[in-house]
Amino acid sequence: MSLPQPYYLELIPWIIAGIVLIGLCLLNLWTDPERRDRGGTTVIERDFQRQIVQLAKLYGWLCYHTHDSRRSAAGFPDLVLVRNGKCIVAELKAAQGRVSPEQAMWIAELDGAQISAYVWRPVDWAEIESMLGARGERR
Repeated sequence: MSLPQPYYLELIPWIIAGIVLIGLCLLNLWTDPERRDRGGTTVIERDFQRQIVQLAKLYGWLCYHTHDSRRSAAGFPDLVLVRNGKCIVAELKAAQGRVSPEQAMWIAELDGAQISAYVWRPVDWAEIESMLGARGERR
Protein backbone atom coordinates (compact mmCIF):
# COMPACT_ATOMS: atom_id res chain seq x y z
CA MET A 1 0.00 0.00 0.00
CA SER A 2 1.46 3.34 -1.03
CA LEU A 3 1.12 6.48 0.98
CA PRO A 4 -0.67 9.45 -0.63
CA GLN A 5 1.65 12.22 -1.84
CA PRO A 6 1.42 15.54 -0.06
CA TYR A 7 -0.61 18.04 -2.12
CA TYR A 8 2.27 20.50 -2.45
CA LEU A 9 4.30 18.02 -4.52
CA GLU A 10 1.75 18.47 -7.29
CA LEU A 11 2.55 22.18 -7.34
CA ILE A 12 6.28 21.75 -8.01
CA PRO A 13 5.99 21.80 -11.85
CA TRP A 14 3.92 25.00 -11.63
CA ILE A 15 6.43 26.61 -9.27
CA ILE A 16 9.31 25.70 -11.60
CA ALA A 17 7.40 27.09 -14.60
CA GLY A 18 6.79 30.34 -12.68
CA ILE A 19 10.47 30.68 -11.80
CA VAL A 20 11.48 30.09 -15.43
CA LEU A 21 8.93 32.66 -16.61
CA ILE A 22 10.21 35.26 -14.14
CA GLY A 23 13.78 34.54 -15.29
CA LEU A 24 12.80 35.04 -18.93
CA CYS A 25 11.07 38.32 -18.11
CA LEU A 26 14.16 39.60 -16.28
CA LEU A 27 16.39 38.50 -19.16
CA ASN A 28 14.14 40.40 -21.56
CA LEU A 29 14.44 43.56 -19.45
CA TRP A 30 18.22 43.33 -19.49
CA THR A 31 18.52 42.60 -23.20
CA ASP A 32 15.56 44.56 -24.59
CA PRO A 33 16.77 46.51 -27.65
CA GLU A 34 14.34 49.33 -26.80
CA ARG A 35 16.46 50.08 -23.72
CA ARG A 36 19.77 50.01 -25.59
CA ASP A 37 21.45 52.55 -27.80
CA ARG A 38 23.83 51.83 -30.68
CA GLY A 39 26.74 51.18 -28.33
CA GLY A 40 24.88 48.49 -26.40
CA THR A 41 24.64 50.44 -23.17
CA THR A 42 21.34 51.03 -21.47
CA VAL A 43 20.03 54.56 -22.02
CA ILE A 44 16.99 55.68 -20.12
CA GLU A 45 15.22 58.95 -20.74
CA ARG A 46 16.32 60.46 -17.42
CA ASP A 47 20.02 59.95 -18.26
CA PHE A 48 19.50 61.08 -21.84
CA GLN A 49 17.82 64.25 -20.57
CA ARG A 50 20.66 64.92 -18.15
CA GLN A 51 23.18 64.65 -20.99
CA ILE A 52 21.22 67.05 -23.19
CA VAL A 53 20.80 69.60 -20.39
CA GLN A 54 24.55 69.48 -19.64
CA LEU A 55 25.36 70.01 -23.32
CA ALA A 56 22.81 72.81 -23.67
CA LYS A 57 24.15 74.64 -20.63
CA LEU A 58 27.68 74.22 -21.97
CA TYR A 59 26.60 76.12 -25.08
CA GLY A 60 24.72 78.82 -23.15
CA TRP A 61 21.12 77.64 -23.54
CA LEU A 62 18.55 78.33 -20.82
CA CYS A 63 16.90 75.02 -19.98
CA TYR A 64 13.49 74.29 -18.53
CA HIS A 65 12.01 70.95 -17.51
CA THR A 66 8.83 70.36 -15.52
CA HIS A 67 9.98 68.01 -12.77
CA ASP A 68 6.52 66.86 -11.72
CA SER A 69 4.19 67.00 -14.70
CA ARG A 70 1.26 65.23 -13.05
CA ARG A 71 -0.61 68.52 -12.67
CA SER A 72 0.46 69.95 -16.03
CA ALA A 73 -1.11 69.64 -19.45
CA ALA A 74 -0.69 66.10 -20.79
CA GLY A 75 1.94 65.68 -23.46
CA PHE A 76 3.89 68.91 -23.06
CA PRO A 77 7.49 68.31 -24.25
CA ASP A 78 10.21 67.38 -21.76
CA LEU A 79 12.60 70.27 -22.44
CA VAL A 80 12.34 73.91 -23.43
CA LEU A 81 15.68 75.41 -24.52
CA VAL A 82 16.16 79.12 -25.26
CA ARG A 83 19.21 81.03 -26.51
CA ASN A 84 19.77 84.17 -28.59
CA GLY A 85 16.14 84.53 -29.66
CA LYS A 86 15.77 80.87 -30.61
CA CYS A 87 13.49 78.40 -28.82
CA ILE A 88 13.67 74.62 -29.09
CA VAL A 89 11.23 72.22 -27.44
CA ALA A 90 12.08 68.53 -27.32
CA GLU A 91 10.26 65.40 -26.33
CA LEU A 92 12.84 62.84 -25.24
CA LYS A 93 12.37 59.13 -25.89
CA ALA A 94 14.40 55.99 -25.43
CA ALA A 95 15.41 54.21 -28.63
CA GLN A 96 11.99 52.68 -29.26
CA GLY A 97 9.87 54.79 -26.91
CA ARG A 98 6.44 55.70 -28.22
CA VAL A 99 5.13 59.22 -28.61
CA SER A 100 1.64 59.57 -27.13
CA PRO A 101 -1.11 61.29 -29.14
CA GLU A 102 -0.96 64.24 -26.71
CA GLN A 103 2.80 64.56 -27.17
CA ALA A 104 2.43 64.41 -30.96
CA MET A 105 -0.24 67.14 -30.79
CA TRP A 106 2.00 69.46 -28.73
CA ILE A 107 4.99 68.89 -31.04
CA ALA A 108 2.88 69.58 -34.15
CA GLU A 109 1.24 72.72 -32.70
CA LEU A 110 4.51 74.17 -31.42
CA ASP A 111 6.23 73.42 -34.72
CA GLY A 112 3.32 75.09 -36.52
CA ALA A 113 3.83 78.15 -34.31
CA GLN A 114 7.37 78.35 -35.70
CA ILE A 115 8.99 77.00 -32.55
CA SER A 116 11.51 74.29 -33.37
CA ALA A 117 9.92 71.15 -31.94
CA TYR A 118 11.53 67.71 -32.00
CA VAL A 119 11.33 64.18 -30.71
CA TRP A 120 14.90 63.26 -29.79
CA ARG A 121 16.28 59.78 -29.19
CA PRO A 122 19.81 58.69 -28.22
CA VAL A 123 20.51 57.81 -31.86
CA ASP A 124 20.02 61.53 -32.71
CA TRP A 125 22.95 62.60 -30.53
CA ALA A 126 25.16 63.94 -33.36
CA GLU A 127 22.28 66.06 -34.69
CA ILE A 128 21.44 67.32 -31.19
CA GLU A 129 25.07 68.22 -30.56
CA SER A 130 25.27 70.09 -33.85
CA MET A 131 21.97 71.91 -33.28
CA LEU A 132 22.79 73.04 -29.76
CA GLY A 133 26.36 74.01 -30.62
CA ALA A 134 25.50 75.89 -33.82
CA ARG A 135 26.69 79.48 -33.59
CA GLY A 136 27.08 79.17 -29.86
CA GLU A 137 29.99 79.94 -27.64
CA ARG A 138 31.14 77.26 -25.24
CA ARG A 139 31.11 78.37 -21.65
